Amino acid sequence: MGVVLAVAAWSVFGCRPEMGATVSGLVSFDGQPAPAGVIVTFQPQVPNSSASTGVTGPDGRYDLRFNARLRGVMPGESVVMLALAEDVADVGAGKRKPPAIPPQYGAKSTLRKDVKPGPNVIDIEIETARRP
Repeated sequence: MGVVLAVAAWSVFGCRPEMGATVSGLVSFDGQPAPAGVIVTFQPQVPNSSASTGVTGPDGRYDLRFNARLRGVMPGESVVMLALAEDVADVGAGKRKPPAIPPQYGAKSTLRKDVKPGPNVIDIEIETARRP
């Protein structure tokens, strides 16, 4: 019986191309598409949930994934965090650069987005301090 339940669970959850909800969108800085390499993380505000992450392409668009094989994000409210790929690498190497992304969108982000079940398009507009 346990094997049957495990196989049934795997067939329902293990091979689905996406789960719960999907999120894609455009990240822009001061009205311009973000450069390639901006890491977008949605951390659901549900206990024991995993974050979903995506990286912007050259057009500023992102698509969230649970992991390399599984698209999606948990539905509900998420904290949205942004980081530049080179900032993450520099921190790992022990270097510190001033962040190009304002701190309220980084590790202590105040940005929240509501993710509905099914497909979602969530564009993220960032106003930087250096804007005239």
